[in-house]
Amino acid sequence: MYRLVQHNRIIRLLAVIFMLTVVGIAVASEPKNPFHQYCSRLATHQLTTLGTRYLKELDQPDSAMVCYSIVNARYAGQTPPAEAMDDCVLSLFNSGYIYMFHYYDYRKAYAYMLRSLDLAQQNDSRYLPYIYLGLANLENEQQAKNRGDIDGREAVSKFRKAIDSAADREAWDLLIGAFNALVSLVMENDSAGMLSDDMRRYRALGVPDSVPMVGYTNWVCTAVDQLAHRQPAAALVALDSAVAAIDTSSMQSDRYELMARYYQTRVLALDRRYDEAVATLRRQIARARQLEMWDAMVLRQRTLAEFLRRSGQEGQAREAELAYRQMADSFDLMSNVGTMGEERFLLDLEKSNEQMMNSEYWRRTNLVVAVGAVAVAMLLGLFLLVVQRKNRSLRQKNEQLFMKNEQLLRQPVGVEPKYQRSRLTADDKSLLVSRIDEVMRQTDTICAPDFSLQRLAELTGESKERISQVINECYGRNFNQLLGEYRVREACRRLSDDERFGGYTIEAIALSLGYRSRSNFAAVFRRQTGLQPSEYQRIARQKQDEEMR
Repeated sequence: MYRLVQHNRIIRLLAVIFMLTVVGIAVASEPKNPFHQYCSRLATHQLTTLGTRYLKELDQPDSAMVCYSIVNARYAGQTPPAEAMDDCVLSLFNSGYIYMFHYYDYRKAYAYMLRSLDLAQQNDSRYLPYIYLGLANLENEQQAKNRGDIDGREAVSKFRKAIDSAADREAWDLLIGAFNALVSLVMENDSAGMLSDDMRRYRALGVPDSVPMVGYTNWVCTAVDQLAHRQPAAALVALDSAVAAIDTSSMQSDRYELMARYYQTRVLALDRRYDEAVATLRRQIARARQLEMWDAMVLRQRTLAEFLRRSGQEGQAREAELAYRQMADSFDLMSNVGTMGEERFLLDLEKSNEQMMNSEYWRRTNLVVAVGAVAVAMLLGLFLLVVQRKNRSLRQKNEQLFMKNEQLLRQPVGVEPKYQRSRLTADDKSLLVSRIDEVMRQTDTICAPDFSLQRLAELTGESKERISQVINECYGRNFNQLLGEYRVREACRRLSDDERFGGYTIEAIALSLGYRSRSNFAAVFRRQTGLQPSEYQRIARQKQDEEMR
């Protein structure tokens, strides 16, 4: 009987999918959305400027992708005119950036960045160092995922090209970032000696002292030199000095500190001081977990297993290896599985651009799309038959996540201990935290689509720089993370309040919270709670029904 009920449900689902497909085909030639229509009328430079604002300032990658995809489609298969060349380079590169950091599709990210590199090399574009750095990070990511299969030479080569091209353009901030990424990759392989030429070139560049993190970088260079000359004690002292030189107002200060501490563990291990190295790694893992730097946590857990094995502690090494694999699997699942909303958005975007470029194409291929949709529906039916058996355990895990988030909603947003090197007094911080908290509790204010760090600074009566510093030091987050946490807390309340918000769709709730698309909202909500908004709402309603019985 149970199987029959499930079979009937699947048949009904397939029928709905088929009808929706037919309706979709019937309107395929109609305009997709007003935003796409508006953007398609903009000039190329206006589109890239708007897209960059959506990406960098407003943290709305979906909206940015609409702008960039129109530019990419305009010049597909042809060389852009000189006046549009830089815009096309930037559009392709940022498309790759979005695929890498927001949609986690590394193959498409690599393809877009290679196309961007090809155009940039034709006119020695000012974006060349950014492209080299992006490609190096992609190749480094592949090395991390295929440890032992890739030796990292391609990534090292790209990092060096990024450094050289950044130096030619005096793009010092980018140069510092690329140089530290190169050092991190080489130190991971315990090959400090191969950096000697890079150290000489870096010092010869004369990076201005006013560039953020230059003091940190100089001390790291000293540490690498000492390590290359087999002076581990001196290298450890230099790395302590590097940590002391970190600009704590920098958004990346925590990550740089973790990098320096990680270098220290590699030095301790090379000096066969495994007990100290293991203890330091355990503290770093706890800190990375606290900061939600999952990639850093996975790397250190893997290294912990490596050091335990080197020191002959096989039992603990096996436990650490198991914990590493569990962390890596969880991180891959979180970062590589895109949401249905993202996939649907990208598909709709692609269709909209194809329609804009060649509307006749849609009319010729409607029949093919219909046949394909029926085939997909049939495959989906088979897939659902397999997946239904796994849903029970998934529902239990989701309910556990729901209960955990319910408990967190009753707790205030955590505040970190003050930093010793802060320029603000404890009273200053306490007062600013109170002002920030007062503003962030104003739901109507923080849920405005244009709410920003600048707006928060205006409402608290302080400078943007001080507000950013206090958020980093006292909350242990950046502004976007803090805003996302408050908005997600409010989202949980609305998703659980069937009386006031039961008639709202997920899209409507997302818009009421200041998000411009469901996919942006779903991505932030999933990172904070581990659940999709719809799943959270379903469990909340189920709990309410159980309480009423």
